[in-house]
Amino acid sequence: MSRVKLKVKISEEAYEVLYYLANIYRCSIDEVVEMALTDFWLKHVGINVVPGNSISEDEIRVIVVSDR
Repeated sequence: MSRVKLKVKISEEAYEVLYYLANIYRCSIDEVVEMALTDFWLKHVGINVVPGNSISEDEIRVIVVSDR
């Protein structure tokens, strides 16, 4: 399996949600984002994978949005 480098851009509101989840699950914010990318976590945290004009074609921008 090859690895893909993801650039993650989040709003301050989403960062607060991720920080809260990281404290609950006793892990890092990076690990929370990794969990959010799995099928189970996609049901609980909104993820939008969008193309970006300012990034190269071999990169993906992931924007994490909260339900609020």
